[in-house]
Amino acid sequence: MPTLSIPNKDISFVVQGPVQASDARKQIPGVTKRTLDSIRQYFPGSSIVLSTWKGQALEGLDFDKLIELDDPGQNSVFNNDIEQKLNNNRQLYSSHMGLTSVKTKYAVKMRSDNVLIGRGFVELFEKYHCLDRTDQDKLLK
Repeated sequence: MPTLSIPNKDISFVVQGPVQASDARKQIPGVTKRTLDSIRQYFPGSSIVLSTWKGQALEGLDFDKLIELDDPGQNSVFNNDIEQKLNNNRQLYSSHMGLTSVKTKYAVKMRSDNVLIGRGFVELFEKYHCLDRTDQDKLLK
């Protein structure tokens, strides 16, 4: 693996979402464990924040910091007077709480059901983040 200029210790991963799949939404068994293990595999030395709901099954999970939150519940949107339930509130809340706890220079926010298969996103960031851009092309500092 080539030496990268961003040390793993400078990257925190915020893994956000439920640990257990609900009956209404099936997931791959053990996917959260696989997510956390993939971070350890590709980013040894990086810290992992697990931002999830109170009461989740945490046995056998490898993380550095745990944030257990009260579930804010779903929010509703209406399309042609038809109510649709969404999880935006849950995603925003648990992502925000996890990211505010990060102390490193860089943070990666991931869902609890996403498994890394490599380091490519960091390599792309390193390749393109120093490009000269005009102020009108920049959204953030």
